[in-house]
Amino acid sequence: HSSIFKPKINSVSSQPSTPHQPLYALAEIHNFGLYKKQIVCLQFKMIVKLATASVFVFLFHFARAAPQPQPQTLEIIGTERPRCSNTIVGEDDCIDVYAEVSHVDPSSDSGPVWGPTYSVGAHPWQDQDPGPIKKRNGDDANWVNGYPSDELGLDTTQWLRIRFILPDDYDETATDIIMRADNKGILTVNGHSLGTFSGGKRWTEGETAGLLQPGLNVILMTLIDTGGKVAFQYRILATFDGSDGGTLIEAASPTQAPSALPTFLPSSLPTLSPSALPTVSPSSLPTSS
Repeated sequence: HSSIFKPKINSVSSQPSTPHQPLYALAEIHNFGLYKKQIVCLQFKMIVKLATASVFVFLFHFARAAPQPQPQTLEIIGTERPRCSNTIVGEDDCIDVYAEVSHVDPSSDSGPVWGPTYSVGAHPWQDQDPGPIKKRNGDDANWVNGYPSDELGLDTTQWLRIRFILPDDYDETATDIIMRADNKGILTVNGHSLGTFSGGKRWTEGETAGLLQPGLNVILMTLIDTGGKVAFQYRILATFDGSDGGTLIEAASPTQAPSALPTFLPSSLPTLSPSALPTVSPSSLPTSS
């Protein structure tokens, strides 16, 4: 029975093994597993370091490429850049690019229907306080109306809006607003009321601080007319720090004259009912003998 205690041949060696050799083999296998784990950990750490370095490089270049805030000026003047065409029904065939009009109260259930405003020429009040609004070339700016003439829309109320977008990093320096109205106006900026005025008024930075904001800005004026002529004029001057000078939102082009202009409706034609037509009975017809 001595063969029972005969040592077995180790699979990794051709030499006869001692009774303790299998333990050495297990230790080698264990060490090899630890070695593989160490290699995997080192590879993972290298990948994390490379990814971290790549993120820092990207952020560094992005920060350098991103526009830095600079002093900016946004000036909007009524009719300074009119859009003109001989297809527009207006005094000088021009519309104001930035002001829009609704003949329906925006707070009503039906909501506003925004359309174009029209350049209607000079106005008798333009030299009155706070003085004429000048274009950047020094010429007087034409006045504006929600109808193609300053004699249309008398004794009515119109709602006028001007919209523009300021950059996300907008940082206000000063805002100056001039509004002219024949006869009366009510001004709001982003929902904040600046009150009612007659003829014209100027609001400076002490009254307008904090009213403009990054993103969309809406200036709304209610124009109330009581006869004579009807028109308005405006200038908005904003100075600020930002990555860009802002974006003006243009008004829609007109497709037809406003609905308040005189129209010829078929319903105004006289109607004739069949009973009103003359009838002739056969007995009334002449007979020949």
